Amino acid sequence: IVRTVAPEPEDTGFTFGIAVEGDATVIGNVVEGTPDHGIRAGWGPYLRDVAITGNVVRDCGFGIGVSVVEGVGAVLVATNLISGARRGAIVGERWREVVSDDLARDAGRFPHLTVTGNAVA
Repeated sequence: IVRTVAPEPEDTGFTFGIAVEGDATVIGNVVEGTPDHGIRAGWGPYLRDVAITGNVVRDCGFGIGVSVVEGVGAVLVATNLISGARRGAIVGERWREVVSDDLARDAGRFPHLTVTGNAVA
């Protein structure tokens, strides 16, 4: 279980429960209370061969953020439970810019990405 405490007001960085960029699996975790991303996959073009499956992400700013910058590698986001994501459950980002607020709906726009079987509450 990953739990975080809100940063101090002067903190301008990101806070993540879990962050990965390449050749990684994120499986079976509980992430709770992160002000920004519960799980973050990639930063800009730095993303390759990542599977995010079977996680519970609760009470975070974003549930799961995935880089959708051109040239990134394959990503699978499947069978996660996301509850209480205030700014979006599964979002597509180009660096800090959200370009899809619903990757379950928009995954077809991004050939590197498979999003399936996730539950959002």
